[in-house]
Amino acid sequence: MFRLRRWAAASVVRVPAGGGLTIRSSRHRGLTQALGSKGDYVEHRYLKIALTLAVALQALFWFGTNLINWDVAQGAVGYVLSQEDHLGYPNHLVPPVTSPLIITVVLLTILVGEAAAGGLALLGTYRLWRARNASPEIFTSAKGPAVLGSGIAVLVWFLLFAVLGGALYQMGQAEGTRGALEGAFRFAGYSFFTLIYLSISEPR
Repeated sequence: MFRLRRWAAASVVRVPAGGGLTIRSSRHRGLTQALGSKGDYVEHRYLKIALTLAVALQALFWFGTNLINWDVAQGAVGYVLSQEDHLGYPNHLVPPVTSPLIITVVLLTILVGEAAAGGLALLGTYRLWRARNASPEIFTSAKGPAVLGSGIAVLVWFLLFAVLGGALYQMGQAEGTRGALEGAFRFAGYSFFTLIYLSISEPR
């Protein structure tokens, strides 16, 4: 009898408008709230991990593709720096570059950026995975490599390709490099979206 009274005191009786009787205890509500809260932040954490992995694979795939096609990649960079086939704006802010050394340095800069972005994002994926069930503070502290890798990916495809290649060297004017510029816009956008999502504070 005593236990029945305690259960009744901790319960809420609800009568819907259409009839029927619903009894919910305070313990049941607390459990539901706890599970719902955990489910919310767990979903966000897994999404952040998956997006970080996507950034890593995107950068590493391009790094590998450019590396095994070194001569083609070097020719593409040289074509952009030469500013050939620019019929729309024939006058340029900077002179054409044809030096093999400078072309190689620019290509190496792209490769190093892609490798750094991919490696850091992959490390970030691993660290976020290990901290997926940890406290918000620990999960947030594990974001460092993921944020840095996503940021470098944005710089590679936004700063190097869109700003320097697209705006300064006008690679969008040439038919042969227009597709690379459009692709760089997409890759930078994906990476920037991931960077923003990673920067959102963790629910507490």
